[in-house]
Amino acid sequence: MAKRKVKTKEQALQISMLPSKPLAVADLEADLRRELKGEVRFDSGSRALYASDASSFREVPIGVVIPKTREDVLRTIALCRQYGAPILSRGGGTSLAGQCCNFAVVLDFSKYLNHLLELDPEQKRARVEPGIILRFAPATVWWSRRSPDTLPFPSSRIRGPTCF
Repeated sequence: MAKRKVKTKEQALQISMLPSKPLAVADLEADLRRELKGEVRFDSGSRALYASDASSFREVPIGVVIPKTREDVLRTIALCRQYGAPILSRGGGTSLAGQCCNFAVVLDFSKYLNHLLELDPEQKRARVEPGIILRFAPATVWWSRRSPDTLPFPSSRIRGPTCF
């Protein structure tokens, strides 16, 4: 294998992010379909639908997983790690700077994992699933956000920075 000439730190970062071996997309898709209860969408139409958000960025994903359970999420992460596939979480696609567009397996939480699990008004705490619509979430969930206000979008959701 020929060595690549690196001129800048940015080029070195881009090269280091390239997969070391080809991604077996068909095998990954087959394993996801076999092991998940949720939806697995690797067709070109679904991938095109998830290629953009509210920004001007466009990047076609590897595929889309719409998990039904927490276990689906954990299994998707494990399989993507096994295959060397990056993952990306997505709520309503209202990101303003392209955060939910990338060459990755997209986890869309909006369809099934969108519930309020626990509310503690005294502690000003709520436990929610990442697909919850912010307008329906208690004010305590989003009152301290420091990001741009995407609430004008009726489908704005928690998703991205949320971990299980």
